Amino acid sequence: MNTGAIILMIVSISVVLFGTALLSFWLNKKSDGTWSVQKTPLIVTIGTTFATAIGGGVLTYHIGLGYEFGWSALSYGVCQGGGIFLVILMAKWLRQNEFDTIPTVFKALYGESKLLTVLVALATIVTPFGWIAGQCTAFGKLFSAITGISVPILTVLFAIVCLIFVLPNGFGTVAWTDTIFGFILFAVCMGTIFYSLDMAGGWSNVVATVPPEIIAFPSGMAAVGGSQLALWLMSVLPGQPTNQMYIQRVSSVRHVKDIYVALGVSCILVFAADIFASLVGMSIRTVMPGLAAEEVFGWFLTTLPVWFTCLIVGMIGAAIMSTCDSAVQTTAVCVVYDIYRNVVNPAADEKKLKNLSRIVSAIALFISVILGLRFPSVLNLITTGYSYGVAMLLVPMYVGYFLRKKNFTTRFGCYCSIIGGALGCVIFQFNPVGEIPFAMFGLIFSLVGLVVGSLVTKNKSSVAAA
Repeated sequence: MNTGAIILMIVSISVVLFGTALLSFWLNKKSDGTWSVQKTPLIVTIGTTFATAIGGGVLTYHIGLGYEFGWSALSYGVCQGGGIFLVILMAKWLRQNEFDTIPTVFKALYGESKLLTVLVALATIVTPFGWIAGQCTAFGKLFSAITGISVPILTVLFAIVCLIFVLPNGFGTVAWTDTIFGFILFAVCMGTIFYSLDMAGGWSNVVATVPPEIIAFPSGMAAVGGSQLALWLMSVLPGQPTNQMYIQRVSSVRHVKDIYVALGVSCILVFAADIFASLVGMSIRTVMPGLAAEEVFGWFLTTLPVWFTCLIVGMIGAAIMSTCDSAVQTTAVCVVYDIYRNVVNPAADEKKLKNLSRIVSAIALFISVILGLRFPSVLNLITTGYSYGVAMLLVPMYVGYFLRKKNFTTRFGCYCSIIGGALGCVIFQFNPVGEIPFAMFGLIFSLVGLVVGSLVTKNKSSVAAA
C-alpha cells in the first residue's frame, strides 16, 4: 500500500478518535465527578454492553476463527452471549442494591472484611487484564498489515491513546463513547459482509470452496474441536457473569425495569456479530487460503479500495478502543475504590480517588501491553484470564447468592473457594489431564473449598444475608 493511502488512513482514524476525545472532555465537565459507575439511558447501556463484549475482537480473532473453523466462531458467540444472559439471574438484585463492583457483592453475601475485599478485588481484575492486553495487541496486529509498522510499536501507541481516552471521566467517558463505537462497529460489519461476499464470488462460491466440515451448519459449530469448545464452556460462558464490566452496566441502568431489555438486546447483538465473523472469515478463506488466523482481517483491509479502507479504518480503531477503555476503567475501580478507599484510606475524597484512578490506569495498560506482546495468541490470552477469574469468583458469588438465606455459606468457606479455584487452575494448567480444560478443575476445587470451608465453620460464624 502506498504512502499516500497510509497517510489518509492515519488521518481517518485520527479524526474519529479526536472527535470522541472532545466528547470525552465535554462529558467530564457535565458529569457528577465520579470515576466509577454513573447512571445512563437505556440506549447507552445497550450500546456500551455490546461494544464492551465485541470491541475490536470480532475484527481480529473472531474473524480469524471464522476463517479457520467456519461456524465455530458462532459457538464462541453463543458462549459469550449466553454468559451475558446468565447475568440476568441476579441482575435485579444487583441493581436494587446498587452493587457496582464485585467486591460490594461479596460484602453483602459474606459480611464486612478488609481481607475479603482485597482478595476479591484482585481476583476481579484478572479477566480485565486479559481484555486490555488482547485489545492492544489486536490493534497492533490489525494495523501492522496495513501500515507495515511493527506490532510492538503500534501496540504501545494504541495503549497511550487509550489512556488519554479513559483519563477524563472514567465510566462516563467509557459508556457514552462505547455507545458511539458500538453503532459504528455495527455499520462496519454490515459493509464488510457485502464486500467480502462479493469479493468471494457470492455465497454459493464460498460453499463450493471452503471445506465442508467447517461450513456445514450446525455441525460446523463444532469444527474447532471438542477440547476447545469445552474450554470456552468452562471459561468464556461463566466468565461473563463474573466480569465486573457487566456488573457495572447493570448498576448503571437508570430504571430497574430496563435491565432485562438491555441485557437481552446485548445478547442478540453478540450472536449477530459472530454470525458476521463466520461469514466474513469463510469468504476471505475462499479468496486467500493459508493466512494466519489473526492476520486475516488485516490482509482483507489491504484488498479494499483506498476510499473504503479510509472510511472504515477509523471506525475499526474506535471499536477496538471501546473494549479496551472499559477494561482499563473497571480495573482502576477495583484497585482504587475497592482496595484503596475501603481498606487503606476511607477518608479519601473523590478528587483524590479520581487522580489515583488515572495513575492505576496507566500502570494497568503498561503491564497489559507487556503481557499482550509475550502471548502469541490473543484468544488464548483472553481465555486464560477468563479461566482464572471464573475459577475464583463464580462458585462463591453465585452459590453464595442462591444460598444467601439458607445459613450455610460462610466467609471462611468463601476464602477456601477463591484460593482453591486459583490453585486448581495453576496445578492443572501446568500438569494437564488430557484435553480437559484446567478451568474445570479450578471450578471443582472452588466448589469443594466453599462446601468444606463452610461446613467446618458453619456453627462458628454467622452468614451475612443480602
